[in-house]
Amino acid sequence: MDEFVRDEEDVKDKQIAHVLENQVIDLNRYEYDFKFKPWQIGDAPESIHSIPCLMRYLESDENALIDANQHYMAPNRKLIKRHGMNRESLLEAWNRGNKITRFRESVDYFQDDQYDYYGNSIGQDFVPLLGGPFSKQLYYFPDFIKMHQEAFFSVNHDPVAKRIIHTHRQFTMGKGFRVDCEDKGALALLMAFFEANDFYRMMDDVATEFPTYGEVMVYWLPDNQANLTYRLPEEDILRAILPRVRLIDPSTIWEIVTFPEDIKRVIFYQQVFPTQYQIYTGGVVPSMKFIYDQIPADLIMHFKKNCVSNEKRGRSDLVQILGYLKRLRDSVNYNLVRQIKDSAWCIDTTIEGSQADITSYINSQNALGPLPPAASEFVHTKKVQREYLNNSSGAGSGNFSTFEWTLSMIAMGSGLPISYFGTHIQGGSTRAGAIVATEPVAKMFEEDQKVYENIILKISDRFLKWAGYKNVKVEVSFPEIITQDRSQKIKDLALAEAQGWISRERAAEIAAKEMGITDFDFQGEVETIKTEQKTMPVAQPMSPDATDTPLSTSSITSDEKTDIKDQNYTAG
Repeated sequence: MDEFVRDEEDVKDKQIAHVLENQVIDLNRYEYDFKFKPWQIGDAPESIHSIPCLMRYLESDENALIDANQHYMAPNRKLIKRHGMNRESLLEAWNRGNKITRFRESVDYFQDDQYDYYGNSIGQDFVPLLGGPFSKQLYYFPDFIKMHQEAFFSVNHDPVAKRIIHTHRQFTMGKGFRVDCEDKGALALLMAFFEANDFYRMMDDVATEFPTYGEVMVYWLPDNQANLTYRLPEEDILRAILPRVRLIDPSTIWEIVTFPEDIKRVIFYQQVFPTQYQIYTGGVVPSMKFIYDQIPADLIMHFKKNCVSNEKRGRSDLVQILGYLKRLRDSVNYNLVRQIKDSAWCIDTTIEGSQADITSYINSQNALGPLPPAASEFVHTKKVQREYLNNSSGAGSGNFSTFEWTLSMIAMGSGLPISYFGTHIQGGSTRAGAIVATEPVAKMFEEDQKVYENIILKISDRFLKWAGYKNVKVEVSFPEIITQDRSQKIKDLALAEAQGWISRERAAEIAAKEMGITDFDFQGEVETIKTEQKTMPVAQPMSPDATDTPLSTSSITSDEKTDIKDQNYTAG
């Protein structure tokens, strides 16, 4: 029985290898090919990628079994659904002409010009034909990869997109975050883990990549590997004392393999990508590698956003405004080109004469150069008429309505006020208008901070459990989004401590955070204060009788008062 099962697995492995070799990977060049290759008779069923190829396979193999559901649009625009179809009924419907139309979900989401966001002609909105999570999520090809390409390009080449993403990072991370723990031993070990993995820099990358890609994947290197490596037989794997974590580019994960009915039960992550090509290797390392790896689910921490509960992948914060970002770039470029063309010609010259007269005039003007010197004299007959042109783009350039429309759509899609972009278009300048504009965006940044806090806590909790610390509470503090009145907050702390609502230690720690003191230790500070009080000199009274009841002025005689006045006058 075991031998029979092994034979079946061998056959399946060979079929999969055949598909990869002929459909995905070119082993001669170590490159993968995205081009569609139709199924041919004799190929393995695993290489079928389209409905026509499926029908060709069913017609060629009488033993093929299929349980199909057919959804198609009738000529009267009515959606027809047929369930529980077998091989014969599906082929009969196919040959009868009720051929399955192209799914609307597979269109390009990021077309521009005459197309809307969903890639449809203006006025024709996208409506999914099928239910279920698969028709809601982004298809890996071309939608998911296209989203990554457009988002990466925009963040690195589009000034507005760069400002959106970096504003997210600057407001949410600020000067960084702080991690506290009551167990000082666990905190010291956690700080060593952060230092070994350059964790604070990694969280800065998370704050940039998470809104850009819509998801981040934290990879725990297996078996305490010190470096991310795909080992060759002759390589030695370097082991580390503390675990190492890395960020994975989500676009390299071709598939998150789960149980079909429950996407929360991840089995493994399929990673496929070519590494960078290196010219100068010194004969030590290969020029490049093609990575084809299955990463176990317990080694990946996957965090995503802008998706519903039954979607596997996340979406970029820019996904709704990618088309408008391109329209804004094009409108600015076209307007600049128009102004350059309008400014290129300054004089309109009309000559009534032959071609020889025109040539003679051109030669005379070329001899003067582009700008005649001061006090030059232009002599011509009545047959030559010269008119200076006004710069037509100058008068109307201030009212650039297309720029305002597209930037307003981008501001709404990104959640940032227009004043945050630093353009000539400003929002409300009054204090009330500023508060109204800042409040919603502050909530958005605080929501991102909660996600980053969750990432830090999950990573910290996993590491501490690995180190043997259980039920250890870790706290993460982020900078405030909107700086409040610090003096008033410290007064409120003093009042809360005086009323006995909070302890002196908690009040001191909160005050230290408000003042930006990152290395505050309450117990150490108390001991330092006690030491200072012991060494400080005690103030001496001005006279031995200083503590007695002061004398009244009536006990001083008139002669003594005169002497005091004379002394004060002399000193003055």
